Amino acid sequence: MALTFKQQFSKCCGFFCAMLACVGVYFWFVLAFWQSQKSLYNIYIMEKLNSTSEEAVKNFETAFWIVSAVSCVASSFS
Repeated sequence: MALTFKQQFSKCCGFFCAMLACVGVYFWFVLAFWQSQKSLYNIYIMEKLNSTSEEAVKNFETAFWIVSAVSCVASSFS
């Protein structure tokens, strides 16, 4: 059974959306991992923090882990 153009487009769009969701999960997971390793690039360049104070670094780490978990859950529904 051959797919119509509209069905082929929907199938392609579905694969694209699924891969995009995987990239999003991977992005936030990597940022959370770098933050837990106290990456100086994350701290000084991306977050523009002046020092590596434990509280600020921990807040960003917690936020990255939460966003990566939410992204993972959200991608499982798409």
